[in-house]
Amino acid sequence: MTSMRKALSAAATLSLLIHLAPAHATEAASATPEAPPEAPVEMQYIRVAYDQAKPVRLEVPVKTIVIGNASVAEAMLVNDRLIYVQGRIFGTTNLVALDHKGKEIYKALVTVGAPDTAQVTLYRGPAQFTMVCSPRCERTVTMGDADMEVQAKSGTGKMDVAKVGAGLSTAP
Repeated sequence: MTSMRKALSAAATLSLLIHLAPAHATEAASATPEAPPEAPVEMQYIRVAYDQAKPVRLEVPVKTIVIGNASVAEAMLVNDRLIYVQGRIFGTTNLVALDHKGKEIYKALVTVGAPDTAQVTLYRGPAQFTMVCSPRCERTVTMGDADMEVQAKSGTGKMDVAKVGAGLSTAP
């Protein structure tokens, strides 16, 4: 019986507190209804082949894009609903797209990996050499190859690496 009295006493106290609340507080609360909480943006997953580009089409207009690690992948906003993501080196980073108010409307985990082509990797001791076969095998320079230091030393980028790779192609 005492628990029933305690419950009634608590209900009476709560009722008294509600009636003692200032009138303007209850009016203000009813005048501005709370906006429903926004659903969090769902993480998307993008796989891009090394040295390839992939389009990402969005349903909502975007104003700003941010890529977590620009050495892993590069992102370019073509228009307000189209982003191109290019794989630069093997690894994983993230991509975030914001609307004109700065609100996050898209997020993705970007993984850069080997291309899905007929590719052969030869290992000679600690050195790695890559060949792309379509329809015949030709030497190419890929991340991890022994010739990648040519790119680092030249400083002029992938064009020099492509020239080196072309010079190493197999004879017909």
